[in-house]
Order: sequence, then structure tokens, then C-alpha cells
Amino acid sequence: MSVAQPSQRSTTEFQIQKSSTVQKVNQLVLEQMEMCRFFEIQDVGRFDFPNYPEARKSFRVVYFQLSEQFEGFKGLLRGLISLGNTAGAILEYSAERQLFSLKYYKANESKVSAHMEYLERQLDQELKFKAVLSKLIENKRAFEIEQSLLKSELFG
Repeated sequence: MSVAQPSQRSTTEFQIQKSSTVQKVNQLVLEQMEMCRFFEIQDVGRFDFPNYPEARKSFRVVYFQLSEQFEGFKGLLRGLISLGNTAGAILEYSAERQLFSLKYYKANESKVSAHMEYLERQLDQELKFKAVLSKLIENKRAFEIEQSLLKSELFG
């Protein structure tokens, strides 16, 4: 019957879509970090465990630093890291190498991606906060200058 064929076709289409989604997730963290304006990737490593194929584990390492224009956020990022890592990932800072390292198993990539997205949002919020604070300070200074000019006109 023609009713069963569309159902089979949609199941096949779903499997194709699902497998392409899995392939996208496998590169999610790396692509996300490459697109992030805060991070500059320095090196990437991948380690498989060929002696234990039944474990089906693949380990990833991404070494990165903050972009030159965001070097001032190093303390903030180190503070966020010290608050704790997401399950399945280790994010560290090496003072000797002046690099951050992100280590995780490929199976945890979606969790790691969500955590890196969280860190990116925090850095972005800090950037916005600094811009607003700078504008407030500038406005306060302008107001104080205006006030002193008015006082000198009235009392001078």
C-alpha cells in the first residue's frame, strides 16, 4: 500500500538526519571555539585508545588562549574555571605555558559545548558591563565638570 511507503521513507530520512546531526556534534566544540571572538586556538590533540576498542573512547584536547584584545579577561576566565568544570571536561590554565587547556571525551562533547557557550556568555556579559560602566563614569565626570562650571558662574 502507498501509506506504508511514506512511513518507511520518513524513517530513512530521520536516520540520515540523525547521523548528520551526530557528525556535526563531533566537531561542535572546536568549531564553536574557532568562531568565538574571545578564544584563539593554539593546538588541538586527539587520542584514541586502540588497545581497548571495546571502550570506544576518544579523548580530545584543545589548547587556547584569550585573543589579544581580551587579555584583560584572563583573571575572570581563571576565576570561572576555579568555580568548577562541567561533568566530563577538565578546563585548566597553565601559567608556565600561558595557555588554557580543555580536555574531554568525544562522547561528552555536547555537555562541553554547552559549558564553553556558558563561559563565552559570561565573558560577553563582562564586556557589556564594562562598556556600560565606562559610559556611566564618563557621564558622571561630564556632570561634575558641568556642575563646577555652574558653581563658578554663580559664585565666581
